[in-house]
Amino acid sequence: MLEMSPPVMLTLFDQGKIVWRKSNLLRRPPLLTPPEAHTWRVAQVDSQPAEYSESDLPEGITNVRCWPIHEPGWRREILRTALEEW
Repeated sequence: MLEMSPPVMLTLFDQGKIVWRKSNLLRRPPLLTPPEAHTWRVAQVDSQPAEYSESDLPEGITNVRCWPIHEPGWRREILRTALEEW
């Protein structure tokens, strides 16, 4: 996903902690925004894919989605934040 369009940020969580956060547009991705944190918490707690569907996304962000990959004894989530084209 990081080698193709559109511009995105990907964040990998293992056991509730950020392992890495990368972007194909920004050199240093910023800290999690409240909508990203909310989407991640929903996916983590519900063990179901989550999407932030509110209209109050911060400027520059067009969509936030998170997919849980939960196994017995291990919880991983992948958060994808779509960014506006520059």
